[in-house]
Amino acid sequence: MGVPNETHSERRTIAVEQFLSLLRFEQRDRLAGLPGRESLIQEGHLGLTGMAERAQLFGGQLEIQATPGQGTTIDLRLNIIQNEEAS
Repeated sequence: MGVPNETHSERRTIAVEQFLSLLRFEQRDRLAGLPGRESLIQEGHLGLTGMAERAQLFGGQLEIQATPGQGTTIDLRLNIIQNEEAS
């Protein structure tokens, strides 16, 4: 089963791209956006901080841009070729 390269809805765009060793996943929406950081942190949950830490563990980068009432962009970039030290 494959993953669609790009999907669109009235409010959301999801794109997956590969360029050489870089894999990029981007989701943009025009929904409510994210609330302030203090309301995203819940006891026992890692949330966005955990997502960013996991991306870094795999040599990647996670960027999130959000404006309340305007929408959110999540951009994940991963190097999909392992270096020789990791094998």
